[in-house]
Amino acid sequence: MSIATHEKRDKLDILLRIIEVTATPAKKTHILYKASLNFYQLNRYIDELVRLGFIKEMDVPFKGYVATERGKQFLAMMKNSIKTLILVMIIGNVIGLIN
Repeated sequence: MSIATHEKRDKLDILLRIIEVTATPAKKTHILYKASLNFYQLNRYIDELVRLGFIKEMDVPFKGYVATERGKQFLAMMKNSIKTLILVMIIGNVIGLIN
């Protein structure tokens, strides 16, 4: 285990991580471990993502969840937005707009 401190994640970070994990079909336990959630949190977030149409339940080849096209598009859009924001912050620091 690393000594690094763990930051509290916000809801968006958790939702994006679940969509990322379900880019390929995943069982609930796999999502639980990969997203570092407890069972209660996992169920709450999965219910919300299904309701939003970002992931869907599947039964074949096993019972689990998979990201929908809408979920994949949302994930890509958010990643691009984050990259753009970081770039703007870097450029702002370079030209002295941001302290």
